[in-house]
Amino acid sequence: MTVTNAGQKSIHTLVVTVCGEDYAFQDIPVGGQRHLEYEGKGDSGFEIQGQFADGHVIKGNFGYVTTRSFPPVEVVIQEDGSVIGKQGSLPRSLTWGDCGARR
Repeated sequence: MTVTNAGQKSIHTLVVTVCGEDYAFQDIPVGGQRHLEYEGKGDSGFEIQGQFADGHVIKGNFGYVTTRSFPPVEVVIQEDGSVIGKQGSLPRSLTWGDCGARR
């Protein structure tokens, strides 16, 4: 999983939760990326929570993985704290309140 900071301020903390596991990222500069391996241990979407260096909240969710399928994922954090999620080659952009609803 790759996290990209597309905002104009650094990301202080970010946690991506998938399949009951938390994956923590810290201090991602403007335009920066961080990468961690993740494992699909069940059926789950991706939930993202964090904070920019100035305290602005980051929240979002997207996608779905199963035990047998956990494709490459990119989590793109936008300036307003929203999230664009990309699985494989299919981008999905959802806000926290969408709860996995398709747009």
